Amino acid sequence: MPRLHKYRERNACYVLTAIRGAVITYQLTPDGERKLTAAGIAPGQPFHRALLLDLYRTGD
Repeated sequence: MPRLHKYRERNACYVLTAIRGAVITYQLTPDGERKLTAAGIAPGQPFHRALLLDLYRTGD
């Protein structure tokens, strides 16, 4: 399940997930961060993969 993380030295977030055993990191655009925040997702929280796929499709 994807999980939102906050960079330690920057005011930005990224998503960390595993797909078929491979760890994958996705950088988020500011719009992507806003969409996750609007969905009630805070740093450290897991969220459904479908939401990650929606962000991926829109380029966020």
